[in-house]
Amino acid sequence: MIDFFARSMELKEEAIAIRRHLHQCPEIGFDLPKTTEFIKEKLTEYGCSYREICKCGIIADIGDPKGKTILIRADIDALPSREESGEPFAAVNGNSHSCGHDFHCTSLLICAKMLKEVEPELKGCVRLCFQPDEEAINGAIEMIDKGVLENPHVDAAISMHTKMQFPTGKYNVGKGNYLCSSDIFRIEITGVASHGSAPETGVDPINIASKIIDAVQTIQTREINTLDPNVITFGSIHAGTAPNVIPEKVELTGTIRCFTAASRPIIKARFVELIEQMAAVYRAKAVVEFTSQTPITYNDEVLCDDICRYLKEMVGEEGVSTYASGVKGSDDFAYFSEKVPSVMYHVGMGLAEDGYIYSLHNPHVRFDENALPYSCAAFAQITYRWVNEYSL
Repeated sequence: MIDFFARSMELKEEAIAIRRHLHQCPEIGFDLPKTTEFIKEKLTEYGCSYREICKCGIIADIGDPKGKTILIRADIDALPSREESGEPFAAVNGNSHSCGHDFHCTSLLICAKMLKEVEPELKGCVRLCFQPDEEAINGAIEMIDKGVLENPHVDAAISMHTKMQFPTGKYNVGKGNYLCSSDIFRIEITGVASHGSAPETGVDPINIASKIIDAVQTIQTREINTLDPNVITFGSIHAGTAPNVIPEKVELTGTIRCFTAASRPIIKARFVELIEQMAAVYRAKAVVEFTSQTPITYNDEVLCDDICRYLKEMVGEEGVSTYASGVKGSDDFAYFSEKVPSVMYHVGMGLAEDGYIYSLHNPHVRFDENALPYSCAAFAQITYRWVNEYSL
């Protein structure tokens, strides 16, 4: 059997070049023309046939479709926020790969190259899945609806994610509920516009919004067990255009994240009820809508055991940790985990003492590129071992 880690080290400079190219052209949602064109070029270079099964959603199969099939998913979209990392290859188009999806995509491309080199040894099929629009949590559903789990039928799925403030290249594989659900909300509060000098003649939606932002936090502290991780976050608030005018409307957006399925409907129901009634108390109207949502990402216990075993074969016991995450991040890979046995694991991107001090989604975040051989090798090691073990 090939030593995938050694081969990944040989391909490290190629991986860095791919990652930096992707990093400089971040695109968002389903509008990823430069990203997908580059992916297609690399797959063609590596001898992989591919299909685009939805807008900017690409799949490629390597191996024997008569055996078991495992899917590797890499999300490839970026965030609509300016990068301020100071890296010489930083993006300048107003978007940024501050969540590390350029790492994910690079890892899958290098994995494709390595698996193609040993394709005759594969007793089953490895499906490469390059997924758009993870950040708005719509891409996974779109690809599943368009048949990414069929022809051949997918028996298991894996995905990785970058992890900050975690040793470079170390893996974490946690069982059970691994990432929170996420419900993205939009609130519109409608009051009555008035002159800033005469607030009594209007209904101030900005004042009401400020009270709502504070009030909904009590759902977490007074209505849900405090040992049950959940968080309500407001990410934007938009209102008005002039300093001396009280506007008619305010729009707020944000997310609700829950770590247990039981708390999710309770929090969402109370969230809507509290907002609508608080607006009414102040003579305004509030409309709450959930624009997209994803369930909890559940890691299959048997597949977790397999992955830990495969990774330890490659990097040893100390290179793999197995704590349950409890991370309040979310990912639409959760939809894969509802359909087939699945695991998402993390790969460390560097510790704060080594200069990697910022979190994901921060415009200043930097990633340790020395982690690339680990993320590339893991995809290949896991899928090679799994299809050859389960396709017998």
